Amino acid sequence: MDMLFLKHSPSLCDFQNYVHALEIERGFAHENLAQKCLLLGEEIGELCEAIRQYASQSVNSVAGELADVLIILFSMANRLETTDAYTTLQKHFLSFIHKKNTSLSFSQMQQIIPSTSHTTEVLCLQLVEKNGLLFKCIRKLERIKLDASSKTMNTDQKLAEVLLTLCQIANRFQLNLETLFREKEAINKTRKWQV
Repeated sequence: MDMLFLKHSPSLCDFQNYVHALEIERGFAHENLAQKCLLLGEEIGELCEAIRQYASQSVNSVAGELADVLIILFSMANRLETTDAYTTLQKHFLSFIHKKNTSLSFSQMQQIIPSTSHTTEVLCLQLVEKNGLLFKCIRKLERIKLDASSKTMNTDQKLAEVLLTLCQIANRFQLNLETLFREKEAINKTRKWQV
């Protein structure tokens, strides 16, 4: 029985709460942060492939992959061992776009992200780079051995940087991530999920 509902004009916290509930409902709540890293890497690869093939396809393949990456990002944010993961991601994201208004919906935040002169290809490279730095932070959290000279980084901040770059890519294609999320969830709700 589907009890999931995402309110109108949701905040980042609302998205995270929704993804938390959907993972419980669909049986994915047991997956750890390392498993989510693998899934995020896979989805970012699929997004880059869809963007590379965009000239020969419709924007729908890019839209679907953007939504998949967004869902995994919220899932990972929910697994971080911060005191309040739901407000931490929003706080870091707002600091990147130089806003303090915490009552903004996620769609409003996406709209005010400054445009960039980077090509779509460069944005994809930045997404992959920031994702790599996020994974490095998670390796430290999971106490997986790293180079002793590596810098300490904030996992929440790196997650917000990945989200910001994802928004920039969506904006380049004039796609609203909230709309994509809702469309993807309409499809996902009809699927049979097996663990």
